[in-house]
Amino acid sequence: MQPLKAEKKVVVNFYPSGASIPQNILRFYIYFNEPMNRKSVEKSIWIENERGERQENAILGMPEGLWSNDHKRLTLLMDPGRVKTGLTASKALGLVFKVGVIYSLVVGHNAMSSSGQRVDIEFRTFYRIDHPDLVGPQINQWS
Repeated sequence: MQPLKAEKKVVVNFYPSGASIPQNILRFYIYFNEPMNRKSVEKSIWIENERGERQENAILGMPEGLWSNDHKRLTLLMDPGRVKTGLTASKALGLVFKVGVIYSLVVGHNAMSSSGQRVDIEFRTFYRIDHPDLVGPQINQWS
């Protein structure tokens, strides 16, 4: 009898990892267990609200993305014009996140590793949106 093959897990972590995030969050980090194909991953990431509707134009489009040197960590930037109040994009399209609503960050199954391995399941993490963080960093509180 042959041993069962373990399912290959490609997404190993999301950050922030807590259940709630501030409404004005600007970046997320997605960690993979192997180097990824940058273009396929970026086309396969989106944000959904609790009704399953995609938040269009929420993620800042960057041709090369913000990848670590080993292509295992992607820094995902929210469009600042959709996060900050009073800007043209937030006035026209609305803020990306609404306080009290649950959203999911999704890595779809069309993402591929550098070796051509396709992600065969979607990976999701869920966040409840809290009020915006309006307090600047307190350097004297860092450890």
